[in-house]
Amino acid sequence: LRFPQIKWAAGARLALAALILLLPVVSAARRFPAMDLGQEKGVQELDALLQTAPPRALLLSRQDRHTFALWYLQHALGRRPDVATVDLDLLQFDWYAAQLARQLASRPPSPAGAETQEELDRWSEALGRPACRIAPEREQLICSPH
Repeated sequence: LRFPQIKWAAGARLALAALILLLPVVSAARRFPAMDLGQEKGVQELDALLQTAPPRALLLSRQDRHTFALWYLQHALGRRPDVATVDLDLLQFDWYAAQLARQLASRPPSPAGAETQEELDRWSEALGRPACRIAPEREQLICSPH
């Protein structure tokens, strides 16, 4: 099966290449306001919680809406880089556990729970940092004393 060869003028090839490269940039620029989560109510509430976290705290989460909003605040907006957000459900994956161990310079405790005060204390003792969880019913932080 042979395809016919099309001879393009250099100007036409350049115009086509520019169009191909420009389309994603224009599309991203048009959609950026929809991707900006800074004004979302849930993100603003979690930002307030993040600001109340103790220095160097571990924020332990089991809810995607908490995890991703906290990651957005920390990585996209640069808020509280001293705090580490840990998604407990992702700890079942080796790649995430290894990444977290590198970030924290220590392996997380096993099994990894955060529902009771004893579990929070175990995190805090294992990593030498305050450990907190978000109480979803009240949207407040519950932390281990450290």
